[in-house]
Amino acid sequence: MRSPPYLTELLTRLPAELSGDQLFLHLGHFVDGNTDMRRAQRRMNEELLGRSALEPGNAVLDVGCGIGGTLAAVGAGFDRVGVNIGADQLAVAERSVPGVRWVHADATQLPFEDDSFDRILCIEAAFHFSSRRAFFREVARVMRPNGRLVMSDILIHSGAPADIVALVTEGLAPWPDPLRSPESLPEIAAPLELEIDDVTSAVAPSFSALMGVDALADPRGCTDGGDRGTAALGHLCQLGLLSVVYATGQLKTA
Repeated sequence: MRSPPYLTELLTRLPAELSGDQLFLHLGHFVDGNTDMRRAQRRMNEELLGRSALEPGNAVLDVGCGIGGTLAAVGAGFDRVGVNIGADQLAVAERSVPGVRWVHADATQLPFEDDSFDRILCIEAAFHFSSRRAFFREVARVMRPNGRLVMSDILIHSGAPADIVALVTEGLAPWPDPLRSPESLPEIAAPLELEIDDVTSAVAPSFSALMGVDALADPRGCTDGGDRGTAALGHLCQLGLLSVVYATGQLKTA
């Protein structure tokens, strides 16, 4: 089990020692006139952790944990577990964020007992999973009663041009199920009650901050596959054919 190729390549360019904002690989949440990408990434993390309503002593699972930025921000006082399919990402997390149990596993086959976690996080990773439906099923299995899922996701609309979608799915592979509307997530999330918050307008500046406006206008001009994929996402966002959502889920009551 390996990281997506574009992430493996990115890891080779990172410093050996990482901390703080350097541990965030996700997009940013831009508010109050902010134009700084690192600050926006920190704000996205804060927005999502705020929705998780963490309580002291909670057992916290981060699925698709990247290189550990979110669990580092959670801090001590919690039983923290990070899961990733990429051993190379986990190696960075392990040497950068102490006090966390890092587990090499597939998000659709979590190696934990039923009712193991109070809070489950999934920050900008579900589009890489082989099945969101299977992921939601696993979340419901390992979540304790009164637990909570908090996640962010990127959804490409069904009307998106096929050639631009291909730039995403090839450059940022694996991306097996790109065409989803925000309304479709609750439909596949049973037995979770999922609430969706569309934050596309706040996240959209991330793409130009990362790639520049010229790349968004013509993503095919990027020489690197990962860059083409990211620029293609920004292109779709400009066309109104992409949504970034935050989702909060709890187990359905009878």
